[in-house]
Amino acid sequence: MSFQRIVLTVALVTLIIVLCIVAYLIHAAQADAAFPPETPACPDYFEAVASSNSQPSQSCKNVQGLGNAAPGVTNFASGNMSCPSNQPCSSEALKARCSWAKSHGLTWDGITNRTERIKNPAGQGTIVRPIC
Repeated sequence: MSFQRIVLTVALVTLIIVLCIVAYLIHAAQADAAFPPETPACPDYFEAVASSNSQPSQSCKNVQGLGNAAPGVTNFASGNMSCPSNQPCSSEALKARCSWAKSHGLTWDGITNRTERIKNPAGQGTIVRPIC
């Protein structure tokens, strides 16, 4: 066996091993990855209203007048649309925010395009459906 053949064989074996490791890591990371990883506090093209204290505000201002009868300023901290600060929103809050955005004809990245997996009522497996 020549030197070039040995180098090529070692390189191919190393490449196959590295590709297998990368494939395993990608597969393992998909299982616990949440999408989207971060959801904005306000709908698209709205601006967050600063609060009077140092707490993060859940009020959003419709600066461009978007949507169908969307209010100028909306406080998402009230009612079932409230999300705890520095924690993910509950599924009820996400559904309420999605319904609010769709009722006003707005889009909210991470809210109006969010899906959930449910058990397939027709048989085995799961199906994906929008949250609202």
